Amino acid sequence: MVSLVIVLSPNRGEDSIWGTLATFVRDPAVPSEVIVVDERGSPRLARFASDFPWVRLALTERRPSIPEGRNLASTVATGSILAFVDDHVRLPADYLRRLVCDFEEGADVVGGSVANANPETLGSWAHYFAEYSKWLAGIPHPDTADLPGSNWAIRRDVLERVGPFEPAAFALESLAFVKWQRLGVRIRHDPGLVIQHVHESRIRDFWPISFAYGRCFGARLELPLARRIARAAALPAVALALQLRSFAKARQKPEYLRAFVKCSPLLLVTFFVRSAGETVGLLCGSSRRPTPPAPIRSSQPSALPARAPAPRTAKARALDRQQGPPPPPHAPRGGSRRRAAGSRP
Repeated sequence: MVSLVIVLSPNRGEDSIWGTLATFVRDPAVPSEVIVVDERGSPRLARFASDFPWVRLALTERRPSIPEGRNLASTVATGSILAFVDDHVRLPADYLRRLVCDFEEGADVVGGSVANANPETLGSWAHYFAEYSKWLAGIPHPDTADLPGSNWAIRRDVLERVGPFEPAAFALESLAFVKWQRLGVRIRHDPGLVIQHVHESRIRDFWPISFAYGRCFGARLELPLARRIARAAALPAVALALQLRSFAKARQKPEYLRAFVKCSPLLLVTFFVRSAGETVGLLCGSSRRPTPPAPIRSSQPSALPARAPAPRTAKARALDRQQGPPPPPHAPRGGSRRRAAGSRP
């Protein structure tokens, strides 16, 4: 059983969830459930009941942060695999089957790649490269210690050992994956597990979010004061390094390279905004006081027993052949007209 968990993002439009649910395809071969975390009294509840009655709702008194919502959903989920996606993505038809194949090969945590669902503007491309340059669709990602926060899953028994998620304004999966890998968690990146992510069409709408993420990330780094000050002083250089890393990824495909060149000035500003937020977080801490995490079953991390890697199954190889290469990204147009966050691409 796969439990697909979606927490409504505090930073997106109220209707972004509908496009995500509309692309979810039930697979008779893979038992599944969809759990959405929303607020009590939300005007969306009527539409859930009428258009998506198969969705299980986990209701809260206030809209939680992403990690808080995932903790809540994990307590009511019945699946042995917990999959986490954003409320503004588009899922492929073979998402469930491919995910299960990866876990059958022995992985504890699985993540995929991300495509740009709304490539019409330079702003959406800048947002795309800023968040997902490590996991561009169609380009392998050798660093399995990091996965995209909008497209990953974990075995429930593993989460019960290493969880729950630490409360924060943002999920900060990158920090969690590093800790989990040290505990023996086997993390796998499947480049064929591709979801489409809807980005902000106007990049200036993303800058406040990027600053807040940087501040939250900087505040959560476990560094002594001297190293915090040194890292903060070096963050302008970090922004340039992130730009170069994005270029190194984009240059591997002509379509990405063309989009990168056009949005490069906006992307560099975005990285500087994130670095400024991280500087504030390192020196002043986070602006949000988190609430204690809700326990799943065991809140004490423990190392997992080592296991030999399982060979890639014939079913997974067949899915690779059926899927073929991902569709090439569209070239951006220079317009900046905003698309509603919940609209279909």
